[in-house]
Amino acid sequence: MSQYIVWFLLWFCVCLMPVGYKQAKFGVTKIRSDFSGLPEFFQNARFVSVNGFILFPLGSGIFWTIVLGGWAIFQDFTFARWNGSILGLLSLSIIFLLLGIVNRFISVFYIRGREPIDVKEQIQYSGIRPFIVIGTVILLMATNITPLMGDLDFNPMFNDLNESVDNTDAPTNYLTNPNEVRVISWYLATQYLERSYGDSASSLNAEEWQMMDYTAPSLVNGEFVWINAPIFEAWKWTGGKEVPFYVTVVNDPANMSNEGFDPIHSSEEGFSVHVSQISWANRIDQILFDEYALDLVKVQVRFDIDDEQNPYWIVYLGERGITKDVVTMEKILIINARDINDHTAYDVDDPNIPAWLEVVYPDYYVEDWASLWGEWREGILYHSFTKTHLSTPSDSARFIVLSGQTYWYIPMTQLSSDVLAGYILVDTRSGEAVYHNRETKSLANLYTAEEQVYAYLSSGAEGFSQLRIDEGYLYPIMTDSGNVRDAYIFPLYSGFSIQKFAIVDAEEYTQTPVLETNLESALMKYNSRSWGDVEENITYDWIEWQLENGYCEEEECVVTANSTTYVITEEDLADGAINSGANEWRELKLAVSEFERTGNVTIFVTANSERVNDVDYEGSDLVEREL
Repeated sequence: MSQYIVWFLLWFCVCLMPVGYKQAKFGVTKIRSDFSGLPEFFQNARFVSVNGFILFPLGSGIFWTIVLGGWAIFQDFTFARWNGSILGLLSLSIIFLLLGIVNRFISVFYIRGREPIDVKEQIQYSGIRPFIVIGTVILLMATNITPLMGDLDFNPMFNDLNESVDNTDAPTNYLTNPNEVRVISWYLATQYLERSYGDSASSLNAEEWQMMDYTAPSLVNGEFVWINAPIFEAWKWTGGKEVPFYVTVVNDPANMSNEGFDPIHSSEEGFSVHVSQISWANRIDQILFDEYALDLVKVQVRFDIDDEQNPYWIVYLGERGITKDVVTMEKILIINARDINDHTAYDVDDPNIPAWLEVVYPDYYVEDWASLWGEWREGILYHSFTKTHLSTPSDSARFIVLSGQTYWYIPMTQLSSDVLAGYILVDTRSGEAVYHNRETKSLANLYTAEEQVYAYLSSGAEGFSQLRIDEGYLYPIMTDSGNVRDAYIFPLYSGFSIQKFAIVDAEEYTQTPVLETNLESALMKYNSRSWGDVEENITYDWIEWQLENGYCEEEECVVTANSTTYVITEEDLADGAINSGANEWRELKLAVSEFERTGNVTIFVTANSERVNDVDYEGSDLVEREL
């Protein structure tokens, strides 16, 4: 439905005023007022009428047609705002209904020429509009309260979370690839983006919060990237002016610390379709203005690119309820950012949605429903008297990748507490939501884990006290014991470069954090810790290794045997068949030293899950294995 129809309905709210009048004829009826207080010029008026009824004053009808019609045309050619729901129309109609009350009162007063003297005549003068206004206000107030009553299972995400409220299992997917870890913070991304604008920075908007609106994380050709759609500063967009480029920032943990690494890529072509500035021919809202009034509301707009680097605007549309003021996702509109006439709408469950589009359910939408579910699922009465098992998001929805699958991750903190109640993972494409309940484990929330890292750095144990944390995320990680544990991963910045990575176990958060300069090494070290887990079905079978290469540093030895390279630390050797990590570490260093001298050394080891648990070098008798 077009927004023009909405403005036409609002015209009715102001102008339409059926009043019984015996002399009314079909067409225009001229009435001369007998009210002596009016000047002669105003004593004659014309009304549009049908037989026996006055419909509306002709002059008033023309005036409001010009005002509302002109405003609708102005919007269509500039900002194209539209009302996408019945509740939106009702909210807007209140002011027009009040104007309609005044309009009717004046008209009836003109026709009858006297003040109303009793309640019956008051109603005849003002009509039913006051009752409509009162009813509308009551409905709008009620629709804001009804979502707090719970019972929102009609929404698929709310229903999914209800079904998984007691789920204590580990996620189906967990972190398997260090390159999936989100290491470029939003703050760092903005620094890269602003620098990438080059000589166009003077005309493009480089304010941090403006850039955030049109920068989105995505997965392109299996690679985690930030995608930014630059926008012109206000009033610097004229006619069909084209943005000269778009920018991607690659999330690359393996190379972030390398000198000279540049994660920025600017496109060779620009785009002309836009969201917020005035350009009549290429404005996204023009499509919505023409097609979705009183039907769907705009939930969010994201900029994305396909695997061939073609840019698109993704418009997320939802249906706003009438009795419950909540929005449920219904459609996505994919618009070619270089040709506004090339656009396609899909239902959110349509199997024909392009495979390159990772985000079918946007972050703002899942945040709202996570908050509503966490705090109000038991209803307003329960919430008023107890907070048991209720929670609220402690961070906005974050885009993470686990085993190649993309999710929105939302940490949920217990109400009035710093204890992590659990976390929600929402499949960005299917919208399937799963709550992972961690109430019985009393996990630390993000800010407690941050404080633990800062406290450890301040102690001077690692020699770094000025490293900065911008962002951190809770990841499910498979440890060498075969159990999946929840741990926070923090990139530690010095200036704009990553110096170290810190990992804090969410349950055993008081233990020393894992700190390494390389993320892969940090994960290997974290995985090798027991963390109180009981290792099941682990056997210690001795294997003979002929060293092929090796060297040792202060904290680790790197050795190659059987064409496989292993990183071994003293902590790795703390457990195992011998259980004498310090002496095993000394024997390993002796063996590597002998290899560097002679090139011919044999050692015996036990290993599980690519982790070396024991070392015995026969050139030393510090430890002896049991044969």
